[in-house]
Amino acid sequence: MAASPWPARLAVIASVAVLAGVSLAIGGGGGQSSASLALHGDGLSDAHDGFRLAPVTLPDARGRSVPAAFRIVDQKGRPQAEYEDRRSRRMHVYVVRDDTHAYQHLHPKLDGDTWRVAVSVPDGGQYRLFAEFVPVGGRDAAHPILLGVPFTVAGDTEFAPIPAPAASAKVDGLTVVRPEGTAKPVRGKRVTLRFRVSGRSGALKPHHGAYAHLTAFNAMTLAIVDARPVEASESALNQRELVFRARFAERGEHRLFVEFRTGGTRHVAAFTIFVT
Repeated sequence: MAASPWPARLAVIASVAVLAGVSLAIGGGGGQSSASLALHGDGLSDAHDGFRLAPVTLPDARGRSVPAAFRIVDQKGRPQAEYEDRRSRRMHVYVVRDDTHAYQHLHPKLDGDTWRVAVSVPDGGQYRLFAEFVPVGGRDAAHPILLGVPFTVAGDTEFAPIPAPAASAKVDGLTVVRPEGTAKPVRGKRVTLRFRVSGRSGALKPHHGAYAHLTAFNAMTLAIVDARPVEASESALNQRELVFRARFAERGEHRLFVEFRTGGTRHVAAFTIFVT
């Protein structure tokens, strides 16, 4: 592959910080509002609310199953070992390249005080690893802590442009449609996002304790934004409609990854949305 023609995104590296984006389950500055940040952060920092993501091993080479490991430590450097279940898991890890490609949603295993996970690294470039969790101790599970660290894999990189906004996306023979078309959410306002699945796939099945999961990234900063799940109604499930509520903090392009399950298969449909 040809060497990458695009510069490193200094804002991501300088902050030492999948996602302003959205991470949720359905039933200018690149950050969030101060109120949202106070609750859970946006993943652009390795430390927030008394916790820090301390890397043990980060990927440094290409491969389908490259080991990564990290600890969550408190302000005194003591490892956090107890976590609440959130969406059927104690830890959610997101990995994305800084052009918003190579997205992964992973579930590491806790080995003593260290979380370990295998990451797919298809190409060289700059990536970011996010850890989302709720520590035991009375914290509201609706506001998980979100931390992130960058890592770089040497070698040529083939730049992948962000697709233009579209009203539908195809994945695994299915079509996922936004009933509102390419409607543009308004910055700072709570919006409803709907996605309808069509094709011969059978009924929607629970996925991480709900019927879908959405992770959205600000295309420039990869920051994650506060969002709330919407419990799926019987009518929505009959129409195979996935409904989300979110508030985007910044204008510009955002890349959305809609995860859902039919039968025993997990699907990920990708969309681009422009926030005004």
